[in-house]
Amino acid sequence: MRIGKQASIVRGGGRVWIDYPRARDAFEAYLCSLELRETEVVLMPNYIGYSPREGSGVFDPIVNSGVTCKFYELDKSLTICLDSIRHCIENFDVKLIVVIHYFGYIDPAYERVVELAKRNDIKILEDQAHSLFTDIHGGVSGRLSDASIYSLHKMLPVSSGGALSLQKAEDGYAPSLVSKLCIEYDIASLVKTRIRNHGYLTRRLAGHGSVLEVLRPVLEPGIVPQTFPILIISYDRNALYQKMNDSGFGVVSLYHTMISEIQANAAFQTNYVAERILNLPLHQDADEESLDLMCETLLNLLYAN
Repeated sequence: MRIGKQASIVRGGGRVWIDYPRARDAFEAYLCSLELRETEVVLMPNYIGYSPREGSGVFDPIVNSGVTCKFYELDKSLTICLDSIRHCIENFDVKLIVVIHYFGYIDPAYERVVELAKRNDIKILEDQAHSLFTDIHGGVSGRLSDASIYSLHKMLPVSSGGALSLQKAEDGYAPSLVSKLCIEYDIASLVKTRIRNHGYLTRRLAGHGSVLEVLRPVLEPGIVPQTFPILIISYDRNALYQKMNDSGFGVVSLYHTMISEIQANAAFQTNYVAERILNLPLHQDADEESLDLMCETLLNLLYAN
């Protein structure tokens, strides 16, 4: 095969992007398109948040679409337990496995989950609400699954917007809001800042294992973090959250409350995480001076307890 002067393949990888108002709308549309029977199961990870104001962006579509859901387990580091997925496949008629890239980081078992799904003719959907940059810039997510969903406001300075990408779609390419925004914004600079800030926070918070645990201290190639997750060991997380925000630092807790279906299972290790997690900002508005002051404030509060 010869190589011409200009490229002629329009859609390398075959993905089609479809816009939705929110990521949850994209997920619900995909679920409905599968037309699952009552006995057919969607597997979800057992770390799913809920808030009275917003509900659950990833679980509300499960409820609204009426599909049957079972949970596979994550450990205290929010890492996939492959044996749990295998057990579910052996005991249920699983048709879809949802993999969530929490905080923009890819699970070490990601590729093995995909291989397991393919061997059993099971579809994979990646929840990339936090990992838009890990996908479109890092190129290490969104390529192996059947579909992905995205929440644009969680990674870009926009107020709303969601998207669904599909692999091997038969219909033609449709320009999407994702494409438009990736041209409008300097994605490379946003990514560079997030990676630099992750490195700074990792170094600044090292050696304080008696009061906190850094959940994702290492950035593998291609990973672009959404936030910097830590576990609080010796302080009431909710009180700390309030004090940090009162001090002017926009920390969040992803997620502070599990959906009731997960809370009810005391054996789930993810309930431990939900009680302790705090996510520090590392987006483009944070420079080294503000990050240092945030860390100083955080550590002063933790050690004063």
